[in-house]
Amino acid sequence: LLCTSQGMAVQQDGRGTKKLFHHAVDDSGVIHRYWLEAEESRHHVGGEQRETAEERAVALARGKATSSVIGTRAMGQRFNVLMTIQVPLQQSRRPPQRKCWGGLMQPLIGLTSGSGQVAMEACSASDLDWELLEDEEDTFCVSERDRDCCRQSRRKVPGHSSAARVSRGSEHDTWSGLTAKSAKRNPSEHVTITVVIYNAVKGGVPSAGDVMAAIDDLESLYRACAETGKLADSTFDFMKEPLKVDDMMDISAKLAFQPPSVAVVGFDTFPTA
Repeated sequence: LLCTSQGMAVQQDGRGTKKLFHHAVDDSGVIHRYWLEAEESRHHVGGEQRETAEERAVALARGKATSSVIGTRAMGQRFNVLMTIQVPLQQSRRPPQRKCWGGLMQPLIGLTSGSGQVAMEACSASDLDWELLEDEEDTFCVSERDRDCCRQSRRKVPGHSSAARVSRGSEHDTWSGLTAKSAKRNPSEHVTITVVIYNAVKGGVPSAGDVMAAIDDLESLYRACAETGKLADSTFDFMKEPLKVDDMMDISAKLAFQPPSVAVVGFDTFPTA
């Protein structure tokens, strides 16, 4: 489950790396998948983002995310957060497959340019005589042709950092839906909830102060937790109870309501039940 202030997306995991998309269902029941985008804002790195009424109205008019309560209570209202809820399912057994080995591997080398963007370059088998060139700032080059790029990357200019507004972006495609039609919960594995906080930097690299602010933000959220321990401990039994009828009714109502085409209801109120 991908949870944002613009709605929720349900998709199934699989082998290897998977892309996460924002979903929207049109009047005919077709599921549209959208990229997620991050843009700079006037809010600094670290802490919640309290928007003015005018700022919220402008964001809604542009179809962008607005600041809402998401995650833990201590996080407050934010628009730079994505929350994923991974629900482990029973895996079906597959017949053994015949494996073949071989092929040509083409690694990708990331080189940081002076503009702060990352250029990816594919290297072929003819580049086996690579030379690793290190400098005093942990920048590296691969092969002679990349020396100039490395010299540019040494000039790291601090840019302007801010809390990133993470919103639904351009449409990727339409989706036929889940292929697992009779999914069953794996009773021996726990649900995992991951909250990711996004910040943006423009015109260079993050300054030391911005990096410290992001770290302090996370540390303060850890300290604000009511309990410490492991999910398997009895302290967290309250979040491992089976779903009740009322819970299922609330979930059904939420699915019918999302993704919201208007401002989030109760965006500044943390749920208590």
